[in-house]
Amino acid sequence: MQELECLVSDKKPDIIAITESWCNGNTSSVLLNISGYSLEIRRDRTDTKDGIGGGILVFVRNGLTIFNVDVNKFNFNQYCKFSLLSENGEGNLNITIVYRSPNSSDLNNSELCKILREHDKNCIFIGDFNFPGINWTNQSSVKKSQEFLDETIFAGLHQIVDFPTHIKGNILDLVITDNPDNIVNITDLGRLGKSDHSMLYIIYDFSPRLAKSVEKLYDWKNADFYIIRYEMSLIPWQNILDSLNTEESWKFFKDNLNALTEKYVPKKPRRQNFKPIWMKPNVMRLIRKKQRLYNHYKTTKEYKSFLDYKEVEKSVKNAVINAKKKL
Repeated sequence: MQELECLVSDKKPDIIAITESWCNGNTSSVLLNISGYSLEIRRDRTDTKDGIGGGILVFVRNGLTIFNVDVNKFNFNQYCKFSLLSENGEGNLNITIVYRSPNSSDLNNSELCKILREHDKNCIFIGDFNFPGINWTNQSSVKKSQEFLDETIFAGLHQIVDFPTHIKGNILDLVITDNPDNIVNITDLGRLGKSDHSMLYIIYDFSPRLAKSVEKLYDWKNADFYIIRYEMSLIPWQNILDSLNTEESWKFFKDNLNALTEKYVPKKPRRQNFKPIWMKPNVMRLIRKKQRLYNHYKTTKEYKSFLDYKEVEKSVKNAVINAKKKL
């Protein structure tokens, strides 16, 4: 199982992608409900008995819209491709979810390579690829996986996962992209239930276009507190409350205050952009660079790596200060 989250702090993942769902015609989509999400894509495996060994599900957070594209363009048997529109109009994020069986035929493997070869700009491939014979650090492979590794390199793509995702110590669940700098972080969340694969929690730097919110919030900054206090003072509290018990008194007070709040406190739409308004692309790039250098230092413990990290950390602080001043 994999999870994909766009870069927004303190909220649930935007997209949850699941491979090897083992769903078939006897599985109602109603049983697959996740609160706060809609099931947008379901691909049951049809080339095995009862769909065993495959199946893809894509859940999308409420308020977010995806566009299902590239339906059955390739003959690879277990994949789906969809896009997210950019909030700022700088281009879509093209996401492909993949499940490749370890028993995949040579023809099926070639179709998977074709998908990589014809990738769109600003793309990310996520899923269980089941290629245990690839060493992604030195880019070497056993013969069976060589075509896939070569295609990844020739297509200008980068595989980001650098830790085992299977109980046998292999990297089977991959994250492949043409924009590695946009991958802010990938975390191993452990296994789900009896699965022998890890869940991947992926933070990708992308601001999706959200559906316009109809929710309104009180604009307390522009509330007319003077008139609220004045009208509350006109109510003969002593006479009324003397005849009411505690619960009735509280309800009377609350109802009157709520009525005046509705009358004299304006409302405004809930803000959709969760990023700080001073957070510009150049600042985000520096923050990502700082994170990469810090991870490198943690791995190597080299003094030069530490100095490189500290230098960029200083640049990040200055960039944030300047962005706020400019705003």
